[in-house]
Amino acid sequence: MRRPHGTHPAFAVADKELTKDLSLARRSDKTLGSRTQGPYPARGYTPDVTAASETRRRDDAPPRLRPPAHRVAPRAVVHWTLDYLLAWGAAFALALGAAAWLDEGRRGLLPDWAQGRVWWLPALVGAAGLATVLVAPAWRYRVHRWEVSADVVYTRTGWFAREWLLVPVSRIQTVDTEQGLIERLLGLATLQINTASHTGSSQVAGLPVDVATRLAAELARRAHDLRDDAT
Repeated sequence: MRRPHGTHPAFAVADKELTKDLSLARRSDKTLGSRTQGPYPARGYTPDVTAASETRRRDDAPPRLRPPAHRVAPRAVVHWTLDYLLAWGAAFALALGAAAWLDEGRRGLLPDWAQGRVWWLPALVGAAGLATVLVAPAWRYRVHRWEVSADVVYTRTGWFAREWLLVPVSRIQTVDTEQGLIERLLGLATLQINTASHTGSSQVAGLPVDVATRLAAELARRAHDLRDDAT
């Protein structure tokens, strides 16, 4: 486009502004190109989609439950240890008696490969029981946790397989505290929470007696209040 001779002052101002805008645009293009490799990928350029894939995977992953807030009493480890000792002690005594009975001229009742190995049975039972007694109580203490909020009882139990259970307080029908012989000796109790559904019921073992009693009374009161509010 040709301009007339004797440039008007308005054209001079416009030329100045246009030159300034073009220089700013060139600098912006250089900066953007150095950051993003230009509006089009260069030849041989391979986009890095790892970060985007990780973000998408995190967004698609199901939410994870946080652990409940409270652990059971440390005395629960002693309780579980004694329980395992009694159970595995009885199993070892049975295995020992069975091996002695078979060793007294009754090996013909066994297959050929087992006739010379009758004493392996109590040895295996004893080894399994010893490993369980040494490992299981401490492991269960790390896993078992509980928490009671205004409207939910949240527990985590298990050993190899873990179970997270959330019981709405409004569905609680009865709350009981139970004590076995060993629990009475150790000052512990089990909080039993019952709902209309058996699968929705829960229990918290290894609680101090005063804590279990207080929680039972508090949950019974909350459940009663929620049922009254619903009606």
